[in-house]
Amino acid sequence: MKKSTLIIISFMTQFFFAQGSDNNMNMQEVENQLYEKNLVEVKRQLDRNFIHSENKSTQILGYVFYFFYYLKLEDEKKAVLSLQKAKQLAHSTKSKLDMAYVDYAYMSYYNYLEKYQLAFQSFNSAINEFSKHVDQNYILTILYLEQYKAQKQNVLEANNKTYIQKAYDHAQKTNNKYLKARATLVKGSYFLEDCR
Repeated sequence: MKKSTLIIISFMTQFFFAQGSDNNMNMQEVENQLYEKNLVEVKRQLDRNFIHSENKSTQILGYVFYFFYYLKLEDEKKAVLSLQKAKQLAHSTKSKLDMAYVDYAYMSYYNYLEKYQLAFQSFNSAINEFSKHVDQNYILTILYLEQYKAQKQNVLEANNKTYIQKAYDHAQKTNNKYLKARATLVKGSYFLEDCR
């Protein structure tokens, strides 16, 4: 009896944590708090909901978000350590989806270092994996918004309109009103600039 109960709980846990970014409210809340720079809340949520999880995929998300957390604090050394930990865990799970989250963080890190070619490679790797899953519109929106922001600074890349449109399209497929508003605002700002 105990063994069958453990198997059911294990299966349900795997299902819960395997859910895509569209349904992962903890992930969305952390990303929103990072965007708003509410770092005290970010740290609290990462420690409570991610880092101490028994699920390695959830831990990977925690370390990916800790990477962003430390970048906001301008502590590049701790950010890189978090990124390395996420990558190490992703290699141990052998999950392409876990590695796509690591690629998302690397894309941001390379953009931060202004190594745009490496950023673009990580972006493509993440996009290719997330696009295979119907429940990853939230993270796809974030990726396209991040790449748009980085490419505004990189005059070698001219896909801004495409990135904005894809971010907007993916945002409309989520239930996250905040992300929809963010994508709409970026799209509107782009077209207003284009009119000048």
